Amino acid sequence: ATRGLDATTALRPRRGPAAPVRVDGEQVVVALPGRTVTLPAVAEPALRRLLDGPATPVELTVGGLDLEGALVLARRMLREGVVVPA
Repeated sequence: ATRGLDATTALRPRRGPAAPVRVDGEQVVVALPGRTVTLPAVAEPALRRLLDGPATPVELTVGGLDLEGALVLARRMLREGVVVPA
């Protein structure tokens, strides 16, 4: 799914319990079962938008995150299993 991801690919949160998100200084932390994912704090508004889903990467260009950063965030959350294609 990450290879075919582009600016208009719709994503939604995976079914099940929501992944808790917290800000820790200059980072935003996503708590997943058995591990955590750490991202720059600038990604927090986009991450929360993505977790509210469905959303496309172009819709994640909020809070100072540009399209390239939004695509990186979307790919990472796909790889981590936090979101799936809608």
